[in-house]
Parts: sequence; structure tokens; C-alpha cells
Amino acid sequence: MYKKILLAVDDSDAAELALAQAVTVAKAMSAEVKALFVVTQALGSTLTPAEAATAAIGKRILEHVRSKMEANGLHYSTELLEEAGSAAGQIADTITSEANDWEADLIVMGTHGRRGIKRMVLGSVSEGVLTQSRIPVLVVRSDFED
Repeated sequence: MYKKILLAVDDSDAAELALAQAVTVAKAMSAEVKALFVVTQALGSTLTPAEAATAAIGKRILEHVRSKMEANGLHYSTELLEEAGSAAGQIADTITSEANDWEADLIVMGTHGRRGIKRMVLGSVSEGVLTQSRIPVLVVRSDFED
């Protein structure tokens, strides 16, 4: 039975679908949800204008998550984490580490479903989390239809 769900979000359609699934599972299990948005920044620097814009997007997305959680009467928290580095593997490390530190028993996240060269170039955060996580991971594709 899931009691603590870590929801990793970004600005994708898949993340919106993952949010809906996290709400469904949390309601069914009376679970608490922690929504996490990771902002990456260049090593040893303050946020660049592009990174600051990403942080602003993250704040907006987390506010959207708050409204969904409150509308469904769920216990929740949100966190915007700024991490050095930008590779998909580093973001996956952050998500997995946060899930472990918070003692989550389920991670919910979206995936873009990239294939081929796009996946090689852009990386796959969801694949990294699936590889690293010792707890169950629910990955929702951007083309998922409920």
C-alpha cells in the first residue's frame, strides 16, 4: 500500500498526465504526495536568465499542483530544487535521492517517449530513475489516454 508518493513534474504534457495518475493513486490509498520540480544550473554559478525562467516555470507548475491537490483534499507538499549540472542522469539522481530521503514508496513521473537520436542527445530522466530506484516507479507516457 502506498502512503508517500513522490511526483516528479516538469512542463510537459506527460507531467500533467502523471499528476492526474498521482491524484488517482493518492486518493485511492489515502497517500501523501510530494511534488518535485528540478532546476539545473551550471556548475558554480548563480542562475542564468534561462535557468531563472525555468525556475519561474517550476513555481507556476507547482502552484498548479497545489490547486489540484487541494481540490482533491489530498495531503501534499511541493519543492523546487536547484541542482548543479544539466544531464538527464543528474536530474534522475536528484529525483531518486529525494525519494529515498523522503522515504517515498512510489515515484510517479511522465516520459516524453523519445526514441532514437533524440533520446541519445536529450537523455531520459525517466529511464535513469527506473534504473536507479529501489522503489516502484509509475511512468506515464505523453500519449497515455485514461
